[in-house]
Order: sequence, then structure tokens, then C-alpha cells
Amino acid sequence: MDNLPIKLEKQPIIDGLFEIRFVSSSVVRLGSILPGLLFASLEGEKSLATLPLNQFPEQMRDSDQNLKYLPIHRMDWGKFYINIGDHAISVGFKYPYPGWGDFKKAIMDVMMLVLKSGVIQTIDKYMIKAVNLISSDDIGEQVSFTNLNVKIANYALKENFFSVQLEIPSGDFLHNIKLLSSATAKIHTNEEKHGLIIDISTISNVNALMTDVMDGLPLKLEDIHTSSKRMFFSCLTPETLDGLGPIYE
Repeated sequence: MDNLPIKLEKQPIIDGLFEIRFVSSSVVRLGSILPGLLFASLEGEKSLATLPLNQFPEQMRDSDQNLKYLPIHRMDWGKFYINIGDHAISVGFKYPYPGWGDFKKAIMDVMMLVLKSGVIQTIDKYMIKAVNLISSDDIGEQVSFTNLNVKIANYALKENFFSVQLEIPSGDFLHNIKLLSSATAKIHTNEEKHGLIIDISTISNVNALMTDVMDGLPLKLEDIHTSSKRMFFSCLTPETLDGLGPIYE
């Protein structure tokens, strides 16, 4: 898909974030430094909470790959939130989606402060994640939203619950795509939404110095964001995309 919409009138994104995973350059753990630094440096309304995982022993968190990159602190910051762990930090937005321009600026503001802290030496990977929900209570309609074509044992998927996960390489990125029908999502406003979830994580496995990743970060963000958008729109049928009200330049 070459000509991507710049905006959708019916925005399906219900959650999203940008995350970096890294190796600390210091024996001082990042999770004990960054919460105070970010809280003191970022402007606007903020609140900071320590998450239950912080009570687990550090050695246990570091040795368990299911725990290693999870946050131990969360900062609510206006329209955004920041998850902070000892090996990962992410910037996410609160529903409704504020738009790419505001989201990108929030990412840049946080990442510049992380760079200045000097506690990160090497980045293993960075990624952007977007969780989209296209509303419908009809399972057959949910099947028809995407160009997914599944047939097994001479049976074609038409009106059945489905959950699909796959990885698709694309240039410098790897897309981890999850499709889930008949989903219910409860957003932070306590509103419930029902329909098909299309969850796409677009990953860059860089294994590079923090300074090298930060050099030209605005362009890197544009590249990974565009790749994620292209993959999402490529998952949809033309009829589904038209129903979301695409706006082009």
C-alpha cells in the first residue's frame, strides 16, 4: 500500500506505546533513578506510582524473561503515561489517541531526558505498539474486516471465534501481529468496546549504542511509525478501510 491515509475519521486505536529495551551502563539500577528524574524534569500534571512487581527480588526479576522488561513504576503525565523498569522504558498515550504529532513529541521529550541521565549504554531493541479495535458484535462481520484467509481440513473460517498470531519481517523491522475476534476492551475511562482487535508491535532489533540510536531519532520514529501504519492498513480489506473514513493528503 503506497498511499497511506494521514488520518482516520473513525480512529480505531485504543492503546499504544513506544518502548526501548536496554543494558544499563551503571551498577545503579535504572528503576531507582529515572522515576525521580522524569518527575522533576517533565512539565505538566503528573503522578507517580510504584507497581507490585517492585516488591519482587531484583535477582528474580532479572533472571525471569517474563518479568525482566516489565515496569516497576508508572508515571501518569497528562495525556500520556510512562512505564519504567530496570531494563525497559516506554511512553504510551491514554485513550483517545492524541495524534502522532503529540505522541512523537512526548516520546522525544522522555527519550532526551533518558539520554542525559547517562545510565543507558546499549539499546537491544526499540518498538512501537498499536492496539486497534474495530467495533462489531457480529462474528461474521469481524472475520470480513481483514484479508485473513484461513482454511484447514477443508473448513474455511467464516463465522467462528479466532485468535491468530504471526511474525512478518519487513525491511529493517519485524511485525508481531495478533488478531483476536469477539474481544472486549475496557479503556481507562471505564468505557467498554467490543469487536476485532488488531494488535501490531513493530520491532527494530538494533543492539546499538544509546547515542547512535538517539542520533536521528525523529527520522527513526517516522520510519517505524510509517512501517507500523502500512502493516495495519495492509491487514484490512478495502471496504473496512473505507468504513474508517480515511483522509489523504
